[in-house]
Amino acid sequence: GGLALGPAWRTSKIAGGRVRAFASGAISIRMDREIEAGFQLPHLAGDRLVLTVSGVSTRLAQEKLFGIGPTSVAADRSTFGMDRESVGALLIATPARWLRLSGGVRMLWASVGAGTSLRLRAPASDFLHTQAAAVVDYRDEPGNPRTGGRYSVAVHRYADRGGAGHPLTDRDRDVRHACCGALLGQQ
Repeated sequence: GGLALGPAWRTSKIAGGRVRAFASGAISIRMDREIEAGFQLPHLAGDRLVLTVSGVSTRLAQEKLFGIGPTSVAADRSTFGMDRESVGALLIATPARWLRLSGGVRMLWASVGAGTSLRLRAPASDFLHTQAAAVVDYRDEPGNPRTGGRYSVAVHRYADRGGAGHPLTDRDRDVRHACCGALLGQQ
């Protein structure tokens, strides 16, 4: 969306630091906007659990689409507007210093509308997004490792709540291992 400006607020002084709250908003020179708010409980179960609950509202005023696939051409360019809202929760567990597990659920609502040259018609969609991830990190210095590794796996599933589409599952893997002062990585 280009340059964007807006206010942001956060505090960790609620309930003696046991609750953090945040809110932000921004608008771009293209008139895209995003508003986010939520809270976090960072000290659950002896500081081994963190719960974050948040909501986001986004308006993308002029998204570009050239078509689908490698045969797309610039002459087929279309623009459209898109509104997205979501609300959800993420729970992160740290059972050991080197292990982080997370899981979350988020409801997503998306609708496509007119842009400057809309040739695209798409219905509004509601999705249930569930996710799970595990990270093993035993690097000696996370910012500048010389030994050790960081291995992660994550699974995201998007289920269309309207029943019109098929669920989408996305799997991510990231392997990084420091050897002899160099970082070897694969994603």
